[in-house]
Amino acid sequence: MKKLIISIVVLSLVMLFVGCASFPTAHTQNRREMYVTTHPNLSEQFRQDILTGRVRLGMSKEEVIASWGKPPTIYVSVNDAVRSETWLYYYKHYKTQYLYFEDDLLVGQN
Repeated sequence: MKKLIISIVVLSLVMLFVGCASFPTAHTQNRREMYVTTHPNLSEQFRQDILTGRVRLGMSKEEVIASWGKPPTIYVSVNDAVRSETWLYYYKHYKTQYLYFEDDLLVGQN
């Protein structure tokens, strides 16, 4: 029984570290390329940012998803008819990236 518990703990830790790793996959690159191909009116800067996996203030939620994928956690609030969202992305050994949206636009990050 003790060996089983240790095996489960070790396996869970391995999966946690592998799941938190941040490296582009073929699927990620395909998503980025497909998005910029199907959105020819993107500015050159946003196009390059998406292809290289970066985000920039002023991007829409759709553009951020094209670049980074869907966030695992989203917090939503509505104040004075403005919808605000905080998106959390987790990467590399428990680091967290917060993205702040008002309505549909990225207005902050840390």
